[in-house]
Amino acid sequence: MANRSSIPEAILNMGFSDPVLVIQKPLSRVDLSPEHGRFSIPLRKIRDEFLAEEEKTALNNGDSIEVKMMVSLSPMPVSDLVLAKWETTSSYVLKCGWHAVVVRQKGLKVGEKVQLWSCRRPGRLWFLLIAVEAEEEE
Repeated sequence: MANRSSIPEAILNMGFSDPVLVIQKPLSRVDLSPEHGRFSIPLRKIRDEFLAEEEKTALNNGDSIEVKMMVSLSPMPVSDLVLAKWETTSSYVLKCGWHAVVVRQKGLKVGEKVQLWSCRRPGRLWFLLIAVEAEEEE
């Protein structure tokens, strides 16, 4: 777990650009369920814009975007996921490999707060999932 103020600097030091805190939320039962296999990002809870215009257009047209995911401030392991938009729930979702990310990140529990950060390398969208320590919670 890392101090929130040090995360953007750590992301930049790893050779990424444009670090953005997308969302901080408690993990839900559905987020951790292998049957659902997705991480929900409700549009109304997104903190800062993280998508390029062409990415927003693609998602709004029903397309999905291939992305990379790290589950710590270490560049390994990296997982391939898909970002899509679900109109029925007004959410973006990370899927197609999400459960493998959760399984690899041992100890995540329902109710545990996480931060999802976005960044780019070179131009490609990446995500970083960080567990939030109790004293960092807002």
